[in-house]
Amino acid sequence: MTSFIKTSFLFSLITLCTFTYTQAATVEVKNNCPYKVWAAAVPGGGKPLNTGESWTITASAGTQKARVWARTGCNFDNSGNGHCQTGDCGGVLNCQAYGSCGATDYSRYFKTRCPDAYSYPKDDATSTFTCPGGTTNYRVVFCP
Repeated sequence: MTSFIKTSFLFSLITLCTFTYTQAATVEVKNNCPYKVWAAAVPGGGKPLNTGESWTITASAGTQKARVWARTGCNFDNSGNGHCQTGDCGGVLNCQAYGSCGATDYSRYFKTRCPDAYSYPKDDATSTFTCPGGTTNYRVVFCP
């Protein structure tokens, strides 16, 4: 898979989930990609996932929004400092802030070919995903 296609595909995997409820939520993140992905979540932090591995995140009751995304080409030291080629979150393994990521030439290219895909944060209101209230279990799969 070319670097361009990998990058475009990973941008399409960025998932934004907004929810309001009184119960805690469980989010299972699974890597089905044929390569290692460093999953990132706010709240939640980050975790390297080899092909087939999963990571379960619990969002506390009252959490109003969360973001889960894939990062690639990451290198971190034992303290969790480093960087990723795609999806970096301030040079740390355990992401702490949502940050901001706008459109790139790659994400625009992908968006024109897959207009219903959510390609980057704040893409557009027609392709965001809002979780239904009261639902407490979610699954995010990279390379479904």
